[in-house]
Amino acid sequence: MYACCSLSQTFTSSQPCHTSPTLSPTQIAVVTGAAGTLGESITRMLLEEGYLVAALDIRTEGLAGLKARLDDRGGRLHSFTVDISTATAVEEVCHTILTRLGAVSVLVNNAGLLSNNKCVQTDLAELHRVMRVNLDGAFLLSQQLLPCMRSMHYGRIVNITSMAAKTGGVTAGTAYSVSKGALSSLTFSLARETVKRRRLRVAYLASGENKVLKLTANLPLSVPSSFP
Repeated sequence: MYACCSLSQTFTSSQPCHTSPTLSPTQIAVVTGAAGTLGESITRMLLEEGYLVAALDIRTEGLAGLKARLDDRGGRLHSFTVDISTATAVEEVCHTILTRLGAVSVLVNNAGLLSNNKCVQTDLAELHRVMRVNLDGAFLLSQQLLPCMRSMHYGRIVNITSMAAKTGGVTAGTAYSVSKGALSSLTFSLARETVKRRRLRVAYLASGENKVLKLTANLPLSVPSSFP
């Protein structure tokens, strides 16, 4: 339920790397949907691993709670309220992160919008709304941050998908299952077009499997899924 490959090839983006193309001793990770249960677990783990974390979420109050619970970990947790389904908002927040914090070496596309409605109950507006968050957000952030990773010759992109992508969803609805399937395909596409750079890797982790997620500098070519 995962895919992880190396990264390479030219990846064009309007967002340049605003920092020196060298890997900082303190690595910077971006986590979307950080105020949610899974996002908080990922953020906590990265902080414990020594990362400086840029926590992204659409809910300002959720981010405030996250920061309070994690006690800011010595100033290494930075929160940003952003709607990742909007291209201009993603470009702006990535510019801010790269300028204020430095070069990003880890991106965890965790944000997700759940819909339990099956096909007949799902209108086109709902399908598009779920796809904009679950797929477009991951695409836009990868597009903005991958050039900086390429300039450092190092990076990790991890997309949090779901078993619903393969099963069609037992309780999850059509829009959600389709969006997670598309996110899995995006992972393979990014991995394929970046396959020649061994220190740059793309993976997807399908939630719903009860294994342990490790997001460290030594992320292997095959990684276990995480979090039930």
